[in-house]
Amino acid sequence: MLSPEDKQDSGSGDISERTVGKPILGVEASKPPVEIKVDKHEQWKRQVTRLVSEQFNDPDFSTASVSKALFLSERSFQRRFKSQFNSTFTDYLTDVRMEKACEMLLQGEKVSDVAFACGFNDPSYFSQRFKVYFGLPPSKFAMMDVTES
Repeated sequence: MLSPEDKQDSGSGDISERTVGKPILGVEASKPPVEIKVDKHEQWKRQVTRLVSEQFNDPDFSTASVSKALFLSERSFQRRFKSQFNSTFTDYLTDVRMEKACEMLLQGEKVSDVAFACGFNDPSYFSQRFKVYFGLPPSKFAMMDVTES
């Protein structure tokens, strides 16, 4: 219901007859809503990191699948990724997989389960890559954490 101040002198109560400049439903219209503008490069980086976080456990996840999802050629994706992340996509994907593997190993998961959960088809290959990445095999990494606790 409109208050008497909100109605014009005609007293009809019609909303179209409201006094100009009065707030509608008690909301001040003087301040526009704050827009958070995200840089297009930042938005693209977020989209890529979201895809990686959702798909890193897929052994077939690769440059080809990401570029297809983003509607880019593989070469265009590789160039753009390298310029935005200062790394190759393969190196970035390996980083994500290895960090997730560490988390899972620290939670007491078996090495073979971790390998498959992190997108590796072969636990032996996972162990090789883990050793290259961290300097020790995943089985020793898991035991080292248990003995330090």
